[in-house]
Amino acid sequence: YMQITGNQNLTDRLKEELQKIRKDRLNFLVNYNAEFNRIQQGIQDETDIERLKNFWLKEIAKSKLETADKKKLNDLREECIRELKQS
Repeated sequence: YMQITGNQNLTDRLKEELQKIRKDRLNFLVNYNAEFNRIQQGIQDETDIERLKNFWLKEIAKSKLETADKKKLNDLREECIRELKQS
């Protein structure tokens, strides 16, 4: 009986730990997406070329985004700079 109870407690603890890991991962992904979207929207809404060259470059650099996503945002930033120069 003790072994069965011990195994059940272990199973319950493992389930709880797995739920915590899943919740933490989901929170991370939500925050990651929110940060990416915030920077992307800020770049798209920006009308000041100097802010695109400086402020948004720094925002991208200091973000905790992965390198590939930082590159996407920098490409978008450079495209917006080109568009503003043409208008």
